[in-house]
Amino acid sequence: MLGVLGLYNKDSRRILARDVDVITLPTVVVGAVSEIDKKNFQLMIATEKNPVKIDIENITKTYSYSSDELAASGFSKITQDETIVVTGYPDSTDKTMVLASRMIIFPDIPKNPKIISAPNALDNMTTIIPSTGSGKKITPIIK
Repeated sequence: MLGVLGLYNKDSRRILARDVDVITLPTVVVGAVSEIDKKNFQLMIATEKNPVKIDIENITKTYSYSSDELAASGFSKITQDETIVVTGYPDSTDKTMVLASRMIIFPDIPKNPKIISAPNALDNMTTIIPSTGSGKKITPIIK
């Protein structure tokens, strides 16, 4: 993205650029907290597509929204499977990580049902039914 500052000529519909700059737009991540690394102050956010690694800095503003009130919060208040919205910028050294500038935690809102956490995916299954690949269940032959 380029940011251009200058004079606009409405007759020719062009800008006489005085300053041109490369702009990095912030990244917004919406999902559920899947992992918390308390030693390195990092989070793994599970989204509908891919998990995103978030690095919490000392300048990160953290808020909690519950019962119609936005209150200041902190890293220690974050728990697993909470809905979270993070705004930040990509890390220059690690392209898979986002450096958080603002976070809002929603403890009262359940996580998106389309987000499946890896450790909890098999908790509800009691028996595993093997598949033949044809879409039919395998049944034993009884004589």
